Amino acid sequence: MPVPPVPSPAPEDPAPGGARPLPTPSRLSRPSRPWQPPRHLADLDAVQRRAAVEELGERAFRARQLSVHYFDRLVADPAAMTDLPAGTRPLLVERMLPTLLTPARRQACDDGTTVKT
Repeated sequence: MPVPPVPSPAPEDPAPGGARPLPTPSRLSRPSRPWQPPRHLADLDAVQRRAAVEELGERAFRARQLSVHYFDRLVADPAAMTDLPAGTRPLLVERMLPTLLTPARRQACDDGTTVKT
């Protein structure tokens, strides 16, 4: 003897046992991002770096100088970038090398030889 099909509840009907029904794909939505992280030198390719530096009113070759400091010398301190004009260093670093993370805490042990940030 065939078993009769069980009717499925309508989407508006509560699920048996009081559980909420799973959302249908039409109800799902991607959460909106309230802000975008700042543009960073590391996010740009060489052409975009030159364009970004020119937008700041500097000559395009400054992008290469800034890239050498950041990627080759691992320097983000404007005072150490002596091949850049002193007046433009702070602006270039502020706009092209923004701080993306700030340490929440710092832990040290082994008399300071091991440091976790």
